[in-house]
Amino acid sequence: MKFNNLLVLLSITLISISAGAKELIEMKNERLNKEKEYKSWISKKKNELIIKDNEVKKWANVNHEKLKNKKTLLHH
Repeated sequence: MKFNNLLVLLSITLISISAGAKELIEMKNERLNKEKEYKSWISKKKNELIIKDNEVKKWANVNHEKLKNKKTLLHH
């Protein structure tokens, strides 16, 4: 009888460990997925900022050239 009780306890323990391990794996996968989403979001925002930065630089260069042309016209 004691042997059967030990087998039952061992079975319950193994099932609990297995369920806990499965839950930990699911939590890890969720965390990894969130991490991927976050990295993707950061990459997207970084690209948007690069595009905006390039637009601002282009605008600044165009206005600088316009200003240079006005100064040249005024001095002649």
